[in-house]
Amino acid sequence: MRACVYVYSQVNMLATCFRAEMPEAQVTVAALHPGWASTKEGITPETNKQPPTALVDCVHKCMRTINHLDEERHGLFIDYQGSQLRY
Repeated sequence: MRACVYVYSQVNMLATCFRAEMPEAQVTVAALHPGWASTKEGITPETNKQPPTALVDCVHKCMRTINHLDEERHGLFIDYQGSQLRY
């Protein structure tokens, strides 16, 4: 799990740096976590649990979140529902 924390913090830092280096740009930047979607890789081998979200639903939710990004979420790490995540 430690590697995931490093990756999340690096992605979050990248989004934060974009925000700091391009304040005049008309671009909204956010790091988006897609959630646990049903894919071949999504099954947990240890418990054989299925992901709670179908892939097509996850994609639709991600697209909706991207389409509704605003200045308030600029530079944040958010999930596919638009909620801010801790890294």
